[in-house]
Amino acid sequence: MPDQGNFALTCFLCAEPGRKWLSLNGDDRIEVVLKQLGSLFGVGFEVVKDEFVDSITSGWTEDPWAGWGCPFATRPPGLQLGVENASEKGGGLYFVGTEFATDWRGYMEGALRSGKEGAKQVLADLMLESQLK
Repeated sequence: MPDQGNFALTCFLCAEPGRKWLSLNGDDRIEVVLKQLGSLFGVGFEVVKDEFVDSITSGWTEDPWAGWGCPFATRPPGLQLGVENASEKGGGLYFVGTEFATDWRGYMEGALRSGKEGAKQVLADLMLESQLK
């Protein structure tokens, strides 16, 4: 939430790597993720560890409302047909969903906000199209 100065990283651990990670205790889980982030960003474990504040883990397979989790791991913004959010279109298609949310990406709240913005865009485009005819 950049407007609030609150920055967070959301990670999805899936399939066999996710099951292995889930079998670790809480401290080991955090250490594994921080080591991977240190390697990913090329700054090392200690730098990431010094910046680390807290983590929240959600086991989606245990959540009765999640339907056993997300059907696929989220991809980075812009990867799906070159669009990042519902205000952009790809080949005449509008894209909405948690993967395209500007806030709360990866959560139901993000999916709802993205859907609302996408619906506004579609209606605005239909109104414009009807005015041009």
